[in-house]
Amino acid sequence: MRIISLILLNLFITPYLFAQQPDTLISSPDSSGISAQQSQSLVLKKKPSVMQPTMPQLPALTEKNRTIHFDLRSEYRARRPEEANNFDATNLPGHYKYESIYRDPVFKPNLPIMPLETPEPPFHRRLALKDYVVPTRQELDILEILWAKENVMDTTLYSCLDTTMNVLFEDLNKMLAKMTQKGLVSRRIVSPRNEFNLFGRLIEMNATNRRNRIFEYRSNVDRQLMRTFVEANSYLFSEDSSIVNLKQLQAARKDSTLFDDLNVKLHQPLSK
Repeated sequence: MRIISLILLNLFITPYLFAQQPDTLISSPDSSGISAQQSQSLVLKKKPSVMQPTMPQLPALTEKNRTIHFDLRSEYRARRPEEANNFDATNLPGHYKYESIYRDPVFKPNLPIMPLETPEPPFHRRLALKDYVVPTRQELDILEILWAKENVMDTTLYSCLDTTMNVLFEDLNKMLAKMTQKGLVSRRIVSPRNEFNLFGRLIEMNATNRRNRIFEYRSNVDRQLMRTFVEANSYLFSEDSSIVNLKQLQAARKDSTLFDDLNVKLHQPLSK
């Protein structure tokens, strides 16, 4: 009976102990026009405009203006400013340059497929003995000057020629152009140039530069090898051998005394 009486006593006393205390504060009149009795039962809640938490370098959508922005002032960039550099093919970080051959494509999009400047061919190209041809008398006179002076401009070359040749400057340029095609000499432009690169082909845009071009020439053949070549072909030509290359003897077929004159001139000492 005592246990039952204690349980009943707890059931009656507990509601009075945890009952809400009366509000003794005097509230100010509400300016919204709602009565005091209605305001006690009405709860107004305002949703806070809290921005979504942003991660470094990731876009975030704000609640206020619904715009996307990027957080560039992150703590990570402040600690490592070198990570913000835009590395390209010529400026790679230290840990990347050894792996770039496996990561980068074969053709980089930031590099042109064709070079912007066409490299000039080498000025002096030694001609192989199998490509030698028998020169004419005038071509041999030009080679003699080039052997003595090496790099010679066409104007200097014209002044050094023998006056008995009766060759004009225009004819000399044509002869030098043919010798360049044969590979006997090499040439390069030394006059002013204003060229435009059209898919690897250089085009002179100034008409004055085209008219007043000055070339510098150099021999591609050796004098000793040329003398041996002329002697060998002279013997084969006199014996009417079947191994004679007729393409190399076009000048000799038109002039029967050409080999004799060439041998005489090549056996003389080179005049400086």
